[in-house]
Amino acid sequence: MITVRQNYTTVLGFECLNSCIYNHIFNIGCSIDKSDIYFIGDGIRFSKKASINPLRIATNMYESNFAFLKKANIYFKYEKAKGKQEAIALLLESIKSGSFLCIRVGTELLVHNPVFQHVINTPHFINPIGVDLNNDLIYISDGYIPSQHSTTFEGWTDFTAILNAWQSMDYCYMLLYSLDKLAENESTIKKVAKQRFKNAIAQYINNYDKENKNQFSVNKLLNYLMSSFYRNQHDSFNELILKINYQLKVDGFLTAKRYVLDFMGSYKEYENYFNKYQEIEKAWGHIDKHLIKIGITNEGKHLHDFINKVQDLCESENEIFKTIIEF
Repeated sequence: MITVRQNYTTVLGFECLNSCIYNHIFNIGCSIDKSDIYFIGDGIRFSKKASINPLRIATNMYESNFAFLKKANIYFKYEKAKGKQEAIALLLESIKSGSFLCIRVGTELLVHNPVFQHVINTPHFINPIGVDLNNDLIYISDGYIPSQHSTTFEGWTDFTAILNAWQSMDYCYMLLYSLDKLAENESTIKKVAKQRFKNAIAQYINNYDKENKNQFSVNKLLNYLMSSFYRNQHDSFNELILKINYQLKVDGFLTAKRYVLDFMGSYKEYENYFNKYQEIEKAWGHIDKHLIKIGITNEGKHLHDFINKVQDLCESENEIFKTIIEF
């Protein structure tokens, strides 16, 4: 027997769990956007991970998903199924009833996109929305595949592969309830999102957080890069470059720029800032190339160019943010 949720469309996001939640919301006809989820959940806030390690510029991107659901009064379960049989029963019942299920899977066991074969031991979230047990197939919605040019996947894939990938993450899942409440409170939630956006960028440029003064992470990182380079430890410096490059992408610093741009594009009052910030976001997106160039060449000139580039981007970004706050 084949069971598939009808009229489902997968929309591209910027982070996998946010994308799962957003796609469920989008497919009930609600206009709350992925960046609304992010800012209501304080996703741009620098996390405590950054204060523990000054070289790690991490945000609350992942945690913002849970914070949003709580603030929007959406009841959810985030649990682990007790074994294979319970996991399969939950999966089949959720698909049959049209429940809003997201499952956490291990990337190295996924087969619906080859990029996952190069990402080892990393958790990822997808929405299962159909099943064909006779042919060992499952229909999934993946709203964020982290390739060089991020993409989505919606379609049939190997059921056993998904089950094994889910098992590798202890059958962890999120089940969302009462999403219809979002439609009822949509205008209020949108109003909160706009206020949280302004508050978030104010915190961002003021370099202050009541819990941690760790918004200075960018300057700490640049200073450490400079001192590491002049200690002439080229092998360890190259290693450091690769680590920082990975963390900037994975821990939410660069993704924050995409959420800001998405938010500006979603609200008419920010349309005058959209094009200018789009150029800034694009420039941040090329930072990894500059970092790799430093690691390959080990030339001081390229390091100085990189530092100047980052500082210029921060200044340009802050100018726009200050204008928005005063608006």
